[in-house]
Amino acid sequence: MDPDGNRAEENPDCIPRHYEFQVSLEKAMDYLVSTGRSFRAERVPLYGRDAYEASRIDSFLDASLVFARDAQHYLLALGDESFPEHVHARAAEAFAVYIAGIEQGLTARRAWLVGEQITLADICFVAELCLFSNERLRRPTLEKRGLAPILSDGWEQAHPGASGHFRRLAKHPAFAPDVGPYLAKLEK
Repeated sequence: MDPDGNRAEENPDCIPRHYEFQVSLEKAMDYLVSTGRSFRAERVPLYGRDAYEASRIDSFLDASLVFARDAQHYLLALGDESFPEHVHARAAEAFAVYIAGIEQGLTARRAWLVGEQITLADICFVAELCLFSNERLRRPTLEKRGLAPILSDGWEQAHPGASGHFRRLAKHPAFAPDVGPYLAKLEK
């Protein structure tokens, strides 16, 4: 979005200016007010039910962002067989810290990372682990370099809470149609 309407000179067709959607936004807001509705999702509070849950979700999202940065750098580096070993080491450390946080979040035998139902923390976790599973496609590269896969066959035994949560989320009706085929594609 370019609210000032003056920073999109290079690609004006891709960045809507405020005046281009202001009327439709105002109509949507008027409709919500007139029907007593809001953007808040009361039935499925993905951002938690209160400030405490929202702050815990923020913590998981922050940790996911840090992990995602190192994971993306690592996964992209795997495309080059001569990638620096420190990239692997950094990604391994990032995974260990991230997965330990997930384990700790699930220690109270919770069904979800935060609260009594699925939240953005769970959604982000399943997405991050699915993306990190792309490492499987580069196992030959790792083997040539004498490096062990970070998401090794033993990760599930080492992190039973996180792996169990991932399996449950992968079977959840909201994720199964996408996660199942995606992971199956990576196994081939």
